[in-house]
Amino acid sequence: MECPRIRRLFLGLQETRRLYCEKVMATISGSCFELINKIDSIATNVNLLRMDIWKVAEHVTVTKDNVGVLQRNVTDLQETVSCLQELTMLL
Repeated sequence: MECPRIRRLFLGLQETRRLYCEKVMATISGSCFELINKIDSIATNVNLLRMDIWKVAEHVTVTKDNVGVLQRNVTDLQETVSCLQELTMLL
């Protein structure tokens, strides 16, 4: 024979757990969304940086080595951003 009071307590605990899990999932989802937005912003800034490097190279006398170093640095940044974007797909 089941005790109604224990049954109500058990159901209350289940509901509390469900609500807590929903809140945690909403927090995680919100954080992931913010992270994705920040990574997209970084990707945009890296692309703008690449364009700025070419603009500077057009108007300033720089050595090919310097331009090459800048291009490699930006390429490294783009690869890092790509990895971060792939990571967000897993979230």
